[in-house]
Amino acid sequence: MNDPYDRNDSAHAVPPPFMLAEQSVEIAWNYLHLTGQVENPVDAYRELSATVAALMRQGVTSRLLLSNHAIAAYERARSSRRGPEAAPVDDGAHHG
Repeated sequence: MNDPYDRNDSAHAVPPPFMLAEQSVEIAWNYLHLTGQVENPVDAYRELSATVAALMRQGVTSRLLLSNHAIAAYERARSSRRGPEAAPVDDGAHHG
């Protein structure tokens, strides 16, 4: 009997849901942390986990899709919390 979670059995095996969720959140977290976007670690983890869980309930099983969607959702939420960024002021000086 083949084990669908045996990495040696299939190059496209889907890990158990808890492992898929954990790995996807970890990928997203690492990216956000390395790019300096994590403001509150607890809130960031909750947001990433909630996004990944919601997508998994919809049947998404790709770590890449899960982590990318979690990153995008976090960045959108972070942007909306900060408000629209002020446009650069043109002081008339030419730089460069």
